[in-house]
Amino acid sequence: MTRTSQDVDLSNKERAEIANDAEADAFIRLHLNSVDDQSVRGALTVAPSKKNPYLDEETITESRSLSKIILKDFCKE
Repeated sequence: MTRTSQDVDLSNKERAEIANDAEADAFIRLHLNSVDDQSVRGALTVAPSKKNPYLDEETITESRSLSKIILKDFCKE
């Protein structure tokens, strides 16, 4: 966990440093998005693009695979 309250201002860089320092196998950010229209439903995952110049192909592939697994299992539940 990088935070446990709403009043924390961490950059993506700082979050990545926390994950790297903890030698995490994966870094997952959870958001709770909402809208006032009850007909809108769904879930979303975001993973790095294959065009990301800062990550190697293996990291991108593994990230996208994990993203798909999380989304599939989340929707299954």
